[in-house]
Amino acid sequence: MEKQLLQELQRQRQAELAAQKAKEEEERAKREELERRLEENNRKIAEAQAKLAEEQLRIVEEERKIHEERMELEEERHQQKEEQKIILGKGKSRPKLS
Repeated sequence: MEKQLLQELQRQRQAELAAQKAKEEEERAKREELERRLEENNRKIAEAQAKLAEEQLRIVEEERKIHEERMELEEERHQQKEEQKIILGKGKSRPKLS
């Protein structure tokens, strides 16, 4: 009887060890999956940040070009007004013909 009790205890211990090992294996697999997902998400975030930086750079470049074009147009308008003043004799920019 004592021998049977010892065998039963040993079987229970082995079953507990097997269950613990299975649980540890399951937890390890979950941890590895979470780490894989984390790495994938970090990669996606890095890609999104790179795309965002490129887009921001493109926008800044477009704004710079628009500003340059606006400044050129303003300069042309200013020159045209000055030429008109000269042609029309406004602002005493044209000598009197006497």
